[in-house]
Amino acid sequence: MRWGTATEVEEPPKAASSLDQEDERDTRNNSPADASLGTTSKPESVPAEKKQQQQQSNEVEQNKQAQDKEIDDDDGADHAEPPPTNKIAWKPQNVQSTCEFTHTILDYSAKRDSGSKKAEYSATTVDNLGNRWRLIIYVNGNGRASNHHLSLFLQVADADDLPFGWKKSVSYVLTLEHPSGGSRSYAKRNPDKTFKLCPKAIDWGWSQFITSDRIQQEGFVSKDTLTVRASVTVKSSSVSIDEEDAELYLKCAVEEGNAEAVKLCLEQGASVNCQFKDDLYTPLHTACSSGTSAGSMQVLNLLLEEGADGNSCNKWKETPLLIAANNGHCAAVQALLKHGADSSLCSEAGWSALTFAAHKVRL
Repeated sequence: MRWGTATEVEEPPKAASSLDQEDERDTRNNSPADASLGTTSKPESVPAEKKQQQQQSNEVEQNKQAQDKEIDDDDGADHAEPPPTNKIAWKPQNVQSTCEFTHTILDYSAKRDSGSKKAEYSATTVDNLGNRWRLIIYVNGNGRASNHHLSLFLQVADADDLPFGWKKSVSYVLTLEHPSGGSRSYAKRNPDKTFKLCPKAIDWGWSQFITSDRIQQEGFVSKDTLTVRASVTVKSSSVSIDEEDAELYLKCAVEEGNAEAVKLCLEQGASVNCQFKDDLYTPLHTACSSGTSAGSMQVLNLLLEEGADGNSCNKWKETPLLIAANNGHCAAVQALLKHGADSSLCSEAGWSALTFAAHKVRL
């Protein structure tokens, strides 16, 4: 597609709040909305004398369903990609790959009138090197500051399936296409954005992509539909963790119960006793909060072997031992005591490990 000088292009502003920011991560819950698309089955054969009566009855029922139908956003299920016969496996790249794809927003006026804030998802598109992309659309904006806007984001569609530490350097253009052609289409671009696992940055775009009034006034709606287009160039990708992100990745790895990823983060310079912002949890606190799975215990034992402090305190003066006792995590309690955790230490509220354990038993 030719972008040329006729296409309106806006660069993200230099300073903006988190919701007003033009180019921003989409921080909403990524759970797809429930689909509300109906299907019509083929009528069974009936005697000729009853055909007219059945047709009238069907028309009445269809009209009733149309009136009663709840207007909601599309979860992308009707655009689902068929199972690939030879799926391209993703791997790190040092050459560029490019793809373009479109998505049509159906029943635009009904979705606008509904006021729904749920997301609509495009089908997944795969480029020639296995990068998988999709669009996320909010017809009524994805936040209070974007109520009267179309919000539009580009997402790494297979983020959960990629290797731990994946990272992609991307240039992309998102366009609202005009029915009359490219000269009146509206586009925004970002020439250099990094999509990566942590800090969570799997989707980027614009909460205030274009105002709803402008969509109507400039004639972007055709037959009650809108068409959006994405042009995506992956400049390079890798599986690597930057030193400044190592501790954030460590938190993620501990939460996932991924011992190999924990080792990788520690090798990249993350401190085994680092404290995360807000709650001042250490990796060991997080491991004691992450359940009783085998992976969780592997991570906990690994942290202890690497010198994690079993007596470190979080914001509420709780040690990892207190967290484990409060969660009924017996194996973690035993491992911590074996490595010298002090059972006499109490939280800011005066609770000991024994108090937490007794309270847990009563519950």
